[in-house]
Amino acid sequence: EARESLERALDYGVGFWPAALTLGILADRQGKREEAMTRFYEVLDRNPSPPVKSEVHYRLGEVFVALGERQQALAHLSRSVAEAPESFWARQSEDYIEQIR
Repeated sequence: EARESLERALDYGVGFWPAALTLGILADRQGKREEAMTRFYEVLDRNPSPPVKSEVHYRLGEVFVALGERQQALAHLSRSVAEAPESFWARQSEDYIEQIR
């Protein structure tokens, strides 16, 4: 039911990135990597604030690690840091970069 409500929210609120982000997180947790990436890119297309972009790039980095795409993961994690260097997600990204290098 929650997933359906979030999908309806996207239909009515074109710029409502929180629904796309939440759907991406749910898809990732269910192992639906392609769907997660689609949702995360939707968030970026809606041009949210830099801290939100930082989180999305971190989450894309996680997806790419799970897919075995190390270079893509590093690119997104680095972008996370660049988007909002002082944010929680930038610090998480820096830690993750150290782990996968």
